[in-house]
Amino acid sequence: MKRFAILALACLISGGCWGPPSQTRLDALKAEGNGILAKLEAYKAEHGAYPKTLQEAGVTDIRTKYGPWEYTPGSNGVHLSVGDYGKHLFTIWWEPDYGTWYTDT
Repeated sequence: MKRFAILALACLISGGCWGPPSQTRLDALKAEGNGILAKLEAYKAEHGAYPKTLQEAGVTDIRTKYGPWEYTPGSNGVHLSVGDYGKHLFTIWWEPDYGTWYTDT
């Protein structure tokens, strides 16, 4: 019984035992990501280039239940993602070449 309690607690803390998030939660992450993208585009419009970090664009809270937003500026736009398939059973990312969000669940 003690072993089960420890495993259950570890699952709750890691957030990785119940499967990928619902479609509603994925849609909320996309909406949050769209807000971040808007700040990145506003920064680029003002400074001529994307910022080196999300914080430079005024994104102050990059944490989610599934880890922080990952950001990489590129020559064709920005790459933005969250989630870890190995841990959370999903990854969601912005694909600048196509201007859309992709989800792997």
